[in-house]
Amino acid sequence: MRKLGLRRYFITGVLVFVPLWLTYVVLKVVFTILAGVTEPLLSGVLDWPRWALLAVSALLTVALIYLLGMFGSWVLGTRLIDLFHRLVERIPLVQTG
Repeated sequence: MRKLGLRRYFITGVLVFVPLWLTYVVLKVVFTILAGVTEPLLSGVLDWPRWALLAVSALLTVALIYLLGMFGSWVLGTRLIDLFHRLVERIPLVQTG
C-alpha cells in the first residue's frame, strides 16, 4: 500500500472513532449521574439485588429523558426555551443563530 492510503485510512478511522467514543462517554456520564440519583431512591423502596436496581434505574433514566423531551416539545416547554434564548441574547458578546 502507498503511504497516502495508510494516512487517509488512519485519518478516516480517527474521524469515525472520535464521535463514537464521545457519544459513549456522554451517555455513560448521563446514565451514571441519573442512575446515581434514582438508585438510592429505589433501594429504599425495593429490596432487590444491586444489578436489578441499576437496571431499573437505567430504565427510569430513559423514561425521565423521554418525559423531559416531551415537556420541551409542549407549548410551555417551548415558551420556556424561547424565554431562555431571549435572556441569552441579552448577554453582551453572545451571538446566536
